[in-house]
Amino acid sequence: MVLGSEGICAAGAMIGADHTNRPTPAPLHTTMTKTDPLRKRLIEAEASWLLYGQGADAVELVASFGSVELEYASLRKGCVVLDQPHRATLRMTGADRRSLMNSLFTQELKDLAPGQCRRSLWLNRQGRIDADLRIVELEGESFLDVDRNAADRALGTISSYIITEDAALENATDAWRRLALHGPRAAALLTAISGVEALDPGAVIETTIGGVRTIVDRQDSLGVPGYELLVQSDGAGDFMDRIEEAGSADESLRWRRSGWLACNTARIESGWPLYLTDFGTDSIPNELGELLGDRVSFTKGCYLGQEVVARIHAQGQPKRLLVAVRMAREVVEEPVSDALYPDQANSPEGTRARTLQPETGTPLFDKPGGTIIGAVTSATLSPMLGDAPIALAQIKTSAAKAGLAVHADLGSRTLQGEIQERLRFV
Repeated sequence: MVLGSEGICAAGAMIGADHTNRPTPAPLHTTMTKTDPLRKRLIEAEASWLLYGQGADAVELVASFGSVELEYASLRKGCVVLDQPHRATLRMTGADRRSLMNSLFTQELKDLAPGQCRRSLWLNRQGRIDADLRIVELEGESFLDVDRNAADRALGTISSYIITEDAALENATDAWRRLALHGPRAAALLTAISGVEALDPGAVIETTIGGVRTIVDRQDSLGVPGYELLVQSDGAGDFMDRIEEAGSADESLRWRRSGWLACNTARIESGWPLYLTDFGTDSIPNELGELLGDRVSFTKGCYLGQEVVARIHAQGQPKRLLVAVRMAREVVEEPVSDALYPDQANSPEGTRARTLQPETGTPLFDKPGGTIIGAVTSATLSPMLGDAPIALAQIKTSAAKAGLAVHADLGSRTLQGEIQERLRFV
């Protein structure tokens, strides 16, 4: 099994590894400016690092803990714990917060009740996407999960619309640690450490784990049961102690730490697009294809950017659409490099087999040497599909038809692929 690693970027910055899954360590001085309560544990677990984002918002993200393949297998068969410093948390309070959010965001939120989570978009006046939101609703407060690189923009622009309303928005990222449990045994582990039974997708519950306030919601973003966790930062160490104790005490609850590479492969397999990677600040909601209904209500009242979204929806012709593409599997022999394969550099064969795959930004053509019709946004090799190359891509609407052949230009070679009916591959 070979796991691909492309399509792991944010704000225009590639943070993926090369095709060998040997990530380049990020400079350690670029870590978050605040003290990280879990960093020592991650280092002791032999984490390798990637940079996510650009400039002051760039953070270190764990690529893997030594074996991407084992992490992926644990995700599919057991349970993994994922650290998510690339996510930011905004907190809104006040009696008018839900009505305010309903008037600003694209999804219907007036009926959002405590104990529920809903996805929505925050647009600018031109209908472009300024943030992809997950709104976690509790009694007296709402938590907005956003990409770290969109947090400051969202905070500033949303706050500018709070005038006379009883509502306040703050960046609570430093106060909360975002973690996740993914896998078939994730629910059992959650029950063991908290007493919380398995949740339905979109459900939210507040509990205490290891003496630490924890907010849990269900989101199956990797094709397996997934539980997003907001853990108070000052108690993150105690929380992890409880997780480790549960895994040590019960063989059936054994879990593995996972870095981003394994989870990113599962993300693409499950057709779960990522903001600032598969769509971004130049995108309009209508280009999200099958995700549109998940993020946008066409029966609610006005919201910022609605006129643009409604007009293009009525016309039925956005310029492009987000689609899934499955490529033909092609294996090539290439010379062994001392830098990439130090353990095999002196092997008598002198070559290594590699499955070709497109990278983020690879242009897609209607035929070899033909017209460009789109570009790859995320790509990986799918273990669930026999290591076939798969990709999410933005394609011209006129060409975005299931079953249509597309061709990825890899320079000296061309890979043929086919647009899939759904975003989800497996």
